[in-house]
Amino acid sequence: MKKIKCLIVGCGYWGEKIIANLQRLENVEISGVCDLNEKLLNKYSNFNTFNNINDINIDYDCVFIITRVKSHFSLTEYFLSKKKHVFLEKPMTLNSRDARKLNKIANKNNR
Repeated sequence: MKKIKCLIVGCGYWGEKIIANLQRLENVEISGVCDLNEKLLNKYSNFNTFNNINDINIDYDCVFIITRVKSHFSLTEYFLSKKKHVFLEKPMTLNSRDARKLNKIANKNNR
């Protein structure tokens, strides 16, 4: 069975929990983790680590966005435009207008 390659964006409190849960799944491989905080990334030296989404140069199927809500829209828009599947922590966005925009982008990219 092919493993699903996942990228984690946000390694804080909830990111840590998501990473631990994903590591328990046989059909999931964590391809990399990304966070602005270098100290948080140091805990994940066994993965590819990035502190800027523009530096991500690995293969992955989906991304888990586990960041503060103020960054949800821009991060999700970025990854959807790259035709990646996105798991987004709640709340989805700061307002319903942005949520509708993301829904349109996801539909446009078959995500």
